[in-house]
Amino acid sequence: MKDIIIYHSNRWGNTKKIVDRIGKTTGIEVISDKNLNDIDLSTYGKIGFASGIYMGKPSRSIINLIFSLKKKTKVFLILTSGDPKGKHYLDNFEEKLSSLGLEVIGGFWCPGVDKLFFGIPLNKGRPNENDLSEAEAFGKMILEESEPE
Repeated sequence: MKDIIIYHSNRWGNTKKIVDRIGKTTGIEVISDKNLNDIDLSTYGKIGFASGIYMGKPSRSIINLIFSLKKKTKVFLILTSGDPKGKHYLDNFEEKLSSLGLEVIGGFWCPGVDKLFFGIPLNKGRPNENDLSEAEAFGKMILEESEPE
């Protein structure tokens, strides 16, 4: 079965940079949440959800898609945030997905550029080449996960 990443990327394009790199180097299908139309998620082996963090949460469209999944679906997460110590968002979200009965097989987080106050950039230059290389390695690890039964 083929794998897919569904992403939501706003403002700075941080999340899109990450998923584009993963898709390019692994062959995992990458699609925006705005272009889903008639995609049947049950035809995919593993489903990735990628989003920036907005007011402490992933995008509403991504959350809604997750609630539409059947229990035991293999999922993975990719998050970016302006908070340079934002890995806790990933940990919290993984826990919530597991509580829904989904099988979380991995997660990736990295800081993304954002503006703080008065136009001062936070995490300038992120995601950088090192972040993208780590995302690529994460994508390869996802491919190596066994297929659902």
